[in-house]
Amino acid sequence: MNLRTIPRTALTSYLRILRLPVDTLLKATGRNGSTEGKLVVDRADATARDIAGRVLGDEELQRDASLRFETADQREKAATLRAETDAQRAKSDARLAERKRAADQRKATAEKEKAERGRKARQKATERQAASRKASAKQEQAIAKTERKQTLDQLETKADALKETEEALTAADEAKRLRDAAARVKAERKADDKAKAKV
Repeated sequence: MNLRTIPRTALTSYLRILRLPVDTLLKATGRNGSTEGKLVVDRADATARDIAGRVLGDEELQRDASLRFETADQREKAATLRAETDAQRAKSDARLAERKRAADQRKATAEKEKAERGRKARQKATERQAASRKASAKQEQAIAKTERKQTLDQLETKADALKETEEALTAADEAKRLRDAAARVKAERKADDKAKAKV
């Protein structure tokens, strides 16, 4: 151990003692993982080592301080990258959530439109069935009316034929009656003529 090693060892121990309450405080406040708190402590540590190295002319302390500054810088860059990554992730999550919400809304709208189309199709089918039943009933009524008219026409034709037959029978009966009456009158005349001839 040389003369330069003693102050370096003493400084390292002193800095460890100084860091202890700060590290304890960070742990107690739940900021143990806080990059900002560690960076502040690490930079203060590196600054103290750099100043001591310059004052004491200890190049090893200065190199150690320089390495600690670089480490702190890299931690800061990593923290910045993590923050940017987290921000990008948050944006991506928000975009994904928005897309999902929009997709859900489109799906709900499509389902609503599908249900509405189904309702309209059922309503149209019901209307078509009602119209078909109405048309069938109307057609059946028309057929029944036509059949009644045909039956009525047939009955009227038969009635006319019966009437003509009855009239013809009546005329034939009347002609026979008249023939019979004429024959009786003729026979009576003949009988009268014969009786007159005998007298």
